[in-house]
Amino acid sequence: MAGRGATGFRVTWTIVFIAMLSTGKPAQALPTGDEPCTCSSAPALRSSTYQVDDSLHYNHVVRLKDGRVLVGRAEYDEETDSYLVKTERGIERILRRDVQVIETYSRTFLPPYYNPTAPILPCDTRQRERQWYFAEVRGWLYATREDQSQSQIGLEAITIGPEIAAGFRIGKHFGIGLGVSYFNARDIGRTPFFLHGRYAFSLYCLSPFAYVQAGMVFDNQSGDNIALNKIFHPGPKILGFGIGVDYPLASWIDFSADIGYRYLQLPTKVPCDCSDEPPQRTAIYYNESHGVLLRIGVTF
Repeated sequence: MAGRGATGFRVTWTIVFIAMLSTGKPAQALPTGDEPCTCSSAPALRSSTYQVDDSLHYNHVVRLKDGRVLVGRAEYDEETDSYLVKTERGIERILRRDVQVIETYSRTFLPPYYNPTAPILPCDTRQRERQWYFAEVRGWLYATREDQSQSQIGLEAITIGPEIAAGFRIGKHFGIGLGVSYFNARDIGRTPFFLHGRYAFSLYCLSPFAYVQAGMVFDNQSGDNIALNKIFHPGPKILGFGIGVDYPLASWIDFSADIGYRYLQLPTKVPCDCSDEPPQRTAIYYNESHGVLLRIGVTF
């Protein structure tokens, strides 16, 4: 009797357990992408059932019509009618017509295989290596020792001016071109014109670079100029080099800042006291300046 009672007890609980399972809700599977998208134009960002108030941090699951699934962050680009999808492997551009549906999942309650990614930033879309040109627009500040000569033909302690340079990229890292600048010192307008070379140590996001400049300086007072046979003799010269960084502001432009050294040899025509007879004679004197150059601007 005891054996039959124990057997009946086990049978009863087995029946109760099966009944409880049959009354539970069936497990819900994630969308597979087989169902057609009901969007009328662009695929909508469809929220999951377990989304919470986490509107600033989302993961996007992009299901394509060819069956592929991309997990990351998607942003729509109106100009190209496409989506930029940032995943752990990088950026991929997908045409809108190839997207079946985009699902949105909260960062907080994600299935384990949905890894959160950061928003798409200018660092992700800046592709300097694909540009065949470069262009720099700068404002600069030049600090040197103030001229203490009697004739006062040199620069003041602080000189400022604009500068532009443009040229061709050679390979991925080198660039060479021409540059021009302008400044006014002692009421004399001076225009440096120079060769400009640069080398980018990195092409991604924060990009350190080095530059070098060499050329001549024109002015509206002395009438002096430099020639190839006078390179190592007194003449209006400019020479400089420095290091800096580029940081993307958009896919086509960088904020740039650099610091370096600049050498200037500038001619100035002054009255000559070697004769008391009119007309008064003049002579050209040269002033050399060594200083620190700070440049800030943008690079295209």
